[in-house]
Amino acid sequence: MADEEPVLAQSTESETKKSAVSTVEETKETDDNKPTKSYARSSSASSCEKEEKVVVVVEEVVAVNVVAEEELTTEVVEEKSVEEVNEIVEETEVEEVVATVVDTKVSIEEEVKEEENNNAEMEVIIPTTAHAEEASKSDNKPPSDDPYSMFKVQAHVCDLLVVVVLEGRNITKGTFGDFIDTPDPYVEVNIYEAPDSIKKTECISNDPNPKWFETLRYYLPTNPSEPTIAKIRLLDSNYTYDEDMGVIEMDVNEIKVGDDIVKTFKFMNDSEVDIQFKREVNTEYDLRYSLALCKEEKKFREKRKKRAMVKMRELLGGDGPGNVRETPCIAVMGSGGGYRALIGFTGAISALAEMEILDCATYTVGLSGSTWCMSSLYSHPSFPDNGVDHAIEDMRKNMSKNFLSLLRPSSVMRYVNSVRAKRKWGQPVTFTDFFGLAVGEHLLGAERMETARLSDFSEKIDEGQAPFPLMTCLHVRSDVSAMIYHEWMEFSPYEIGMAKYGTFVRTSDFNNKFFMGVVSKMYTEAPLHFLMGVWGSAFSILFDRLVKKNDKSTNQEQNKQQLESQFTELRQGKFRADDDEDSDDDDEEDLNEVDKAHAEHEQKELSATAASSAASTIVAITVTAACISSPKEENKQPGDGASENKETAPVKRDIGFFAKLKSFFNSKSKDRAAAAAEEAEKKKAEEEAAAQAEEEAAAQAEKEKEAQVEPQEKEKEEDGGGFKNVVLQALMTTKFFSNREYRAGKILNFMRGLEVTCSYPLSPFVVNKSADAHTNTTDFSRLDDTISGKKKRVMLVDAGLTFNSPYPAVLRPQRFIDLILSFDFSARDEDVMEPFAELKLAEKWARLHNIPFPKIDTDVYKREGLKELYIFKDEDNPRAPIILHFCLCNVQYRKYSAPGVPREEDDTSAEFDIFCDGSPYSTFDFQYEDKEFDNLHNLIKFNTLLNKDKILDSIEECVSLRKEGKARITEYHSFSDVKIECKNHANM
Repeated sequence: MADEEPVLAQSTESETKKSAVSTVEETKETDDNKPTKSYARSSSASSCEKEEKVVVVVEEVVAVNVVAEEELTTEVVEEKSVEEVNEIVEETEVEEVVATVVDTKVSIEEEVKEEENNNAEMEVIIPTTAHAEEASKSDNKPPSDDPYSMFKVQAHVCDLLVVVVLEGRNITKGTFGDFIDTPDPYVEVNIYEAPDSIKKTECISNDPNPKWFETLRYYLPTNPSEPTIAKIRLLDSNYTYDEDMGVIEMDVNEIKVGDDIVKTFKFMNDSEVDIQFKREVNTEYDLRYSLALCKEEKKFREKRKKRAMVKMRELLGGDGPGNVRETPCIAVMGSGGGYRALIGFTGAISALAEMEILDCATYTVGLSGSTWCMSSLYSHPSFPDNGVDHAIEDMRKNMSKNFLSLLRPSSVMRYVNSVRAKRKWGQPVTFTDFFGLAVGEHLLGAERMETARLSDFSEKIDEGQAPFPLMTCLHVRSDVSAMIYHEWMEFSPYEIGMAKYGTFVRTSDFNNKFFMGVVSKMYTEAPLHFLMGVWGSAFSILFDRLVKKNDKSTNQEQNKQQLESQFTELRQGKFRADDDEDSDDDDEEDLNEVDKAHAEHEQKELSATAASSAASTIVAITVTAACISSPKEENKQPGDGASENKETAPVKRDIGFFAKLKSFFNSKSKDRAAAAAEEAEKKKAEEEAAAQAEEEAAAQAEKEKEAQVEPQEKEKEEDGGGFKNVVLQALMTTKFFSNREYRAGKILNFMRGLEVTCSYPLSPFVVNKSADAHTNTTDFSRLDDTISGKKKRVMLVDAGLTFNSPYPAVLRPQRFIDLILSFDFSARDEDVMEPFAELKLAEKWARLHNIPFPKIDTDVYKREGLKELYIFKDEDNPRAPIILHFCLCNVQYRKYSAPGVPREEDDTSAEFDIFCDGSPYSTFDFQYEDKEFDNLHNLIKFNTLLNKDKILDSIEECVSLRKEGKARITEYHSFSDVKIECKNHANM
């Protein structure tokens, strides 16, 4: 490894007060969005000849990075000599926070030699590809002071093949062909191995000697083992079909990196085309490869911690933090549970805001239903400037409407056109897209749903004015149970990714097509409603049961236990039996089959009803739907949800189940005509009766008013119930929606083309001690399996299919979470059941990943019974976070209307159970009357307010641990120990 000019390390005043100088040499560094970074420790510019340094290896910044990352902005300072360093160490008692000093006063020559050996051994940390070195030579930035930046995630690079179609000569179809029509030539280049493999030039009309000079770009793997064939076709554009004038194949692997050549290709009749080829190592990437947090989240933490420090001082007085380093990091976490979890989380957040504890929190983290609450809150224009009440009131108002009312014809038409447009532009579509549109409109309203984007949330947190929102879901495979294999994916306003691979993508780029870390095709940012559908996709997968549960017009009352058991089935079952989930045209072929079947069915239907009196109604519907489509919108990208309702193709080709919908409309047409005639007669009779006595006239006027409204409502109700049944039946009988895989979410794989052969420990500074965490059960048994870089699409599902609380997002050691306020709204068979099932699964997951986690003593339920709050902490390991586990129960609320305020004897408003047959709080209930919303919201708010003192005591305890230098500092190891651990993990 060649030495480069040393650079000054970045530091802060506080850092120099708490740590010895860690020196680093920049060897192959890029910015946060470049793939290749690797650092080796070396001398500084002022002491490159045998000057001794104190080299300190720290785990989670110990006190060093706690300040550098969370407290102050970074500034460049002069490096200190060893005497100056020792003086600083004596002044600040750095020994309290530094656990290990590796090779104190090591000579520079010995350290460089040792590091070169380390680099040669550590494939996990430092990429050795020649392309990686080439791709990073130009960067010249100082290394990060984040110790997690010391671990270099394996970078992947690709080649960029630039194909410039220059000009053609003597383009001809032959004498006779040219006599009939002068060629309108264009060139098509197809390289199958590349994403967006087919690219074309523009057509130049009536020109046998065209000059295109168009550039086509292809991203290709480096050093392919097989030929990479490019098919170059010359075509003549025509109105009917384009005429092929010849095709030539060439292996583009013949073009090496650095080549810049022009080739002349001869086609039929000696037609010639000149094409320039240039191949180079791509140097611009759109993925971030790192175990560290992104720079935007780090900046947020700096600002938020200062605000939290001030608020904790107000709440705790003299026991509050003295500085930012002593300020604990608090996460407020909500579980899944559908709309029940959404309402419960509103109660928790409202209580925390009222107690001003929300101002002390650094993170809000959600899963499934809780993410819907967070989406509604953070997308609301009043938050955070005007608190949380306005947003919660809007949620209450929206949830009082029947979710299934969205299945009216106009909404279904918009949803289907939006999904169809998305697929037309090359993105995978499943029923989750449809479900996300419905959930988004129900909770956000039609207007906000069209414009809301996750990246917009950054405006709500850029100055630290609100907690940092984190949403979660799972990447799963269709042939393996989610409980056996899954990978947690986290979503923030800044980036989305999987910590398991240290690979992240900007939130605004998540919807794009990627290849080997590069955006190969741009799309508009994924709308928030789509992500809401993904985060809560368990309900999409079980949509038929959801509809039956919420259909008030049916008398089919399913047992609550049967409904809740469906989630257990999802956890243990496969999504698809044997087929490959990523066949090139899996969704396309299925929809095409639906279209074909629909076209045949519709043709028969139109023929059979041509002479009927309802034919005009069907034609009117078809014409109206066709008018929605606009040729001018043909090239518009989808991305605005329900607003994307314009499609060039006739509606009869949109989705196959519309044949059934039209049949439904046909059957309704005669009933509507009869109802209209009856209404006209009724109204006439009422008008005649209006001439009678004054009392009769008043009564008659009231009847007239009812007569104007009632038929409309009756018609709407009839249409709603019947139409919903037709929609459900039609959707669930098509292949596209009948399989669970097609109801789960799918995205373009942003890790496509990457050779994912290893993953990275979430806690790389801790030696593997998780052998005792492995049991004989199959749960979590294949977590070491890796994602396939060959897949074009990957499946995302509700994270509740593993365990129903998003602990993996808050347990990342990089986030330094001291205190977790966990609100668990998970279903139980009975209210009095032990409420720790999901928490025990989270504990098992943490043990498997060597992450400190308090032991969950379930016997506390036997000793103390059911109560609102259980506190878990590890007395032997203060590095484990303190967990405040709020469970969903109605105990003290029955007795008190507010903390310390007994209820009146005749007050029975709190006499309700949560988990019982007939309860309105089932996981599958998607409509809450105002009273039902208020009961659940007020219950959770009461339970949270009731434990204010315990929350503050826990915050105070975390402050005390930080003052003692114990909290969130795990075991330290030498650089060699960390190296060996990472290498062993990669070879597992």
